[in-house]
Amino acid sequence: MVGAAAPYDSVKELKADLDVLHRSLVSNNSGVIARGRLRTCAGRWIVSGFTSQALDMRQNSAVHERTVAELLDAATPGTSYWR
Repeated sequence: MVGAAAPYDSVKELKADLDVLHRSLVSNNSGVIARGRLRTCAGRWIVSGFTSQALDMRQNSAVHERTVAELLDAATPGTSYWR
């Protein structure tokens, strides 16, 4: 369940939560996500220091295919999305 939460007061608070998420992903055999997309996202936010950033929700099929392939490989290593 998602509830109301106060906004982060500092990048340090966000980093602490991202570290918890990273450790959880790694300990639950989802290190590929922790070292990939989570690291990229965390790096952008930590470097930017909460400055406003544009979010472009449009993506092409190549991004979708890579994401699905990454998720499948994380769930069942060696699984190929492309047959």
